[in-house]
Amino acid sequence: MILRRIAQSIRKQDWFTVVIETLIVVFGVFIGLQVNNWNEARALSHEEREIVLRLLDEANETAGG
Repeated sequence: MILRRIAQSIRKQDWFTVVIETLIVVFGVFIGLQVNNWNEARALSHEEREIVLRLLDEANETAGG
């Protein structure tokens, strides 16, 4: 749908519309990538926390045993 409007705008030489719609698409992709990066960082942080807790449990068992 957006590509069809962009193609129509190019045919009419309505460059302002072409630029605005291209910026909207680029901004949408940028937001999607940022959300993906945020989610990966959150998952990595959770995984790191789990590893540290397992190491602490293992250290406590070794020291106490």
